[in-house]
Amino acid sequence: MSVDDLFEPLELLHGPAMRNRIMLAPLTNQQSETDGVASEFDLEWIRQLSSGGYGLIQTCATTV
Repeated sequence: MSVDDLFEPLELLHGPAMRNRIMLAPLTNQQSETDGVASEFDLEWIRQLSSGGYGLIQTCATTV
């Protein structure tokens, strides 16, 4: 695989293709609410990341 391949779509077995192969691993911000719901801080963080050009963003865990 060359570096140029990172910017090519990635076909998956199920669902739509990812627009590129650049992925963000889950980051634990520990900002979720005590009942496990994403806080406004979490939602704003995801909004900011979604405009960054990633092909896939994995979200962090909330209360388990």
